Amino acid sequence: MTTCSRRRTRASRTFAASPEIVKRQEQFLKGALRVDIFGLREGGSIDDRLIAPLRPKVLAVKRGQRYLLEVVLRTLNLAIRSPQGNCGLQ
Repeated sequence: MTTCSRRRTRASRTFAASPEIVKRQEQFLKGALRVDIFGLREGGSIDDRLIAPLRPKVLAVKRGQRYLLEVVLRTLNLAIRSPQGNCGLQ
């Protein structure tokens, strides 16, 4: 086990043992992430046909059909400041 994974394991046990810490973290992160679904692929595979954008026309999906969702995760109030001025990049 690497040092980094040991720290994560120790931190996970700490958070799991402290409901107050978990509650504070949840409050801090509430509204911090937005998931935008911009397209889907019929068949459920990355190589299948992309249907995008999903608006303004609303697509009807078929029951029993497999789909792969194409999404963008956007952080709304979390950022990492760097000396170069790039926010959100590590």
